Amino acid sequence: MAAAALETPAACGPPPTATAAAMEPAEATDAAVAPGVLLEQRFAHLEEALQRGVWEADGDDMSLYVSDGSAGEGPAGAVFVTHGTCEAEAALVHRLRDVEGARVSRLTAHLVCEELDPDSAGTFTVGLAYDDDFEEAALLALTLRRPRELPFEDELPRLGANRRARPPRPVELHANGQVVLADVGTLPVCLELDAELHWAATPRSVVLRHCLRPVGGGQTGTGVSAGGFDSGQASEVTTGFYTTSTNYDNAKALCLRATGTTRVRLLYLRCSEGEEGA
Repeated sequence: MAAAALETPAACGPPPTATAAAMEPAEATDAAVAPGVLLEQRFAHLEEALQRGVWEADGDDMSLYVSDGSAGEGPAGAVFVTHGTCEAEAALVHRLRDVEGARVSRLTAHLVCEELDPDSAGTFTVGLAYDDDFEEAALLALTLRRPRELPFEDELPRLGANRRARPPRPVELHANGQVVLADVGTLPVCLELDAELHWAATPRSVVLRHCLRPVGGGQTGTGVSAGGFDSGQASEVTTGFYTTSTNYDNAKALCLRATGTTRVRLLYLRCSEGEEGA
């Protein structure tokens, strides 16, 4: 993995308000990290974070590399690539307080979805889990995926070998299993996601604010301060926690997870506790 210098893209990228010191994980003793911040990561600096053990990378046919954005292929960040069938999985995981866990109140992520292969049912999820089974123990799952294609049996003979000749269905954004955006548009597209978790609510709930931005085109990236997501163009939806049948008090892991064949450019992530969402 090659090191890359931080470069803030003009159209879509990490918030310009974060300082170089604030890019360090909250575990590091750094006065620039705001109280309650568990992790703040600019993915253009992912190599250093991996060397410090901030993240664990594991999976089938996974490629992960840092891009400085200079080649014109996209903004500076870490490119997360997977190749495989729908059964192939790969993940980038951060253990919250070394698996002690934390009551995460806010999770903000900026990323560019570049490819979700329809033939392998490619998906990408930004999530929180209360146990090591990141799928079955999910409490938050913000997922990019295409709708499942299950033609009726009487369609199969007619479609035959031309089944995949149909245009791929649009990429959707799901929040804890609920479709919150039926079409994110033509890929690549930049998504800014901000989830506020309300643990004390009955039932527990998540407020998700989401915003789409073009990759290129001269717009200014949205800033994220200690107050959270700041965009007049954001849409908002409320949903429940993903898992409600099990008792848990903390999130143990933050997981960036892909299945199938995908390509996602990770730009920025911030995970906090103790804010008003708690």
